[in-house]
Amino acid sequence: MARKFFSFRRYQQTEEVLIVPRPLLELTISLLGEYRRFKVESCCFWYGVETNATESTAITVVIPPQANRYGNFHITGESMKLVSQATRPLKLVNLAQIHTHPGAKVRHSWYDDENVNSRNALSIVLPNYGRLVRPWPYDIGVHEFQDDEWLILTKKQLNDRIRIVSGEAQVIDLR
Repeated sequence: MARKFFSFRRYQQTEEVLIVPRPLLELTISLLGEYRRFKVESCCFWYGVETNATESTAITVVIPPQANRYGNFHITGESMKLVSQATRPLKLVNLAQIHTHPGAKVRHSWYDDENVNSRNALSIVLPNYGRLVRPWPYDIGVHEFQDDEWLILTKKQLNDRIRIVSGEAQVIDLR
């Protein structure tokens, strides 16, 4: 796929909503924070259920085996096979990939565009190796695949696309 250096396209709001229990968000930040002291990027996934045509609920944080480096992370096909083996029997679907960046920039890099695990899931980027200075959704980058490219949502679009609620969460740690 040819790399696009600049796009004039803007994200078009959909009617889809991802419901995220606050404990899931907190678990995610905590788990990815374990990599912060090593100053390496890290990744996890939110798996859950599709409630209806426009609403999905994330209920599980999945941490795959991964290679972590300063400027990127890598998840092998074998690691994704383990993720699938752990989530498929529970009838969970991949709703989002969450990963960290070393600094404050939360836009996808070309590496992110090329290596995201699914174009059907959201891609969420946390700055500063997952250390959030301000509460969600400040400083977060949320990307959705539209018209053959990853587009970043504005804060208003993000708040319409992802709804944080009370609830419960679980972890599947495959490391």
